Amino acid sequence: WSYEREWRILISFSGHSGKKIEEIQDILPESINCIIFGLGMSEGDICEKCRAVRAQNEYAHVKFKRAIMHDADYSIVIEDIGDDFFLRG
Repeated sequence: WSYEREWRILISFSGHSGKKIEEIQDILPESINCIIFGLGMSEGDICEKCRAVRAQNEYAHVKFKRAIMHDADYSIVIEDIGDDFFLRG
């Protein structure tokens, strides 16, 4: 998959509440353009993480997506998450 120009980074936020991404992992903000949340994450956890990232101005450009199970054929689909998803309520 070298032609995709994609890097996958897994970061555990356990025990790092309130910290910025770069305090957990040495990553430049401009090197992240999308965060994809896994199939097993609850909507509440996704909303919490999206709000935490969006609260940091240097990550305002980051897009969010999540894995969901397709109803008909049980395949995994990656769908966009708009700001309205995690800013409501």
